[in-house]
Amino acid sequence: MYKLLYGILLLLSFTSCELLENTDFQQKPLARVNNETLIASDLVGLIPNGTSYEDSIKIVNEYIDQWLRKQLILDKAKSNISLDKHPEIEKQVENYRDDLLIYAYENALIGSKLDTSISEGELALYYKKYQENFKLKELTLNASCLAVNKDAPKIDSVKIWMRDPLGRYADRIEEYALQYAYFFSFDTTLWFEYSALLNKMPAIKIYSPETVLKYRTFYERDDSSNKYYLKIHNYHLAGALAPMSMIEKKLKHIILNRRRTSFIENMYEELYRKSFKAGQFEIIKEEDES
Repeated sequence: MYKLLYGILLLLSFTSCELLENTDFQQKPLARVNNETLIASDLVGLIPNGTSYEDSIKIVNEYIDQWLRKQLILDKAKSNISLDKHPEIEKQVENYRDDLLIYAYENALIGSKLDTSISEGELALYYKKYQENFKLKELTLNASCLAVNKDAPKIDSVKIWMRDPLGRYADRIEEYALQYAYFFSFDTTLWFEYSALLNKMPAIKIYSPETVLKYRTFYERDDSSNKYYLKIHNYHLAGALAPMSMIEKKLKHIILNRRRTSFIENMYEELYRKSFKAGQFEIIKEEDES
């Protein structure tokens, strides 16, 4: 049974497979509850590419089990709840269907007509105009960091590699981190909120940052099992304006959302005006009905 299902799902993972066009294959029954049947085509896309045989069988099992349970309770609901006595259900279903259709239409229009490119100038302008919304809530660090077990080899060399001002050991420290560190980052474009960094490197305590960070840029700390290294390249205190590079993705998301909302609103308004002009609708007043 499961081998058959796995074979079917494996074939379904190939979107160009001619089997998908075969009506007999699409209608192949896999499970049944009274008059409802689960068929092969209902499982399209269920198993992600690269999933193992065992995991695929588990996914199939769970899907069929959930489908059976849902159909059984749905059967009970249908036999005990009269739609005649609950007209709001049909209305809600109709409204939901309408909303889905409108949403699909909006997305189709947006996908084909909305300009999603954002220039550096537009980003900078928005950033400047709404900078009060982008104040940092806590100390934020631009830093290289590494957390490694105390028993890792060459642990005494890490400090030398990390502190080198010329970056001559960049390749070496990155290779080391890939082998032994449980947390590291050497991307100098990234910014970390101090609380998030503290979760990864709990022994790194920075007291009075407004004073200390003016002259201290390197921290080496340890606890019972790990050693932590932090090299600070830049920082911003709580209340400062968040650096552009830290919130660039957020800015783009906000700008695109505003552009999307404006696009949809304008589309609705244009549709309304054109439809009114063409006489496609009217508002019927009470005196018109007499």
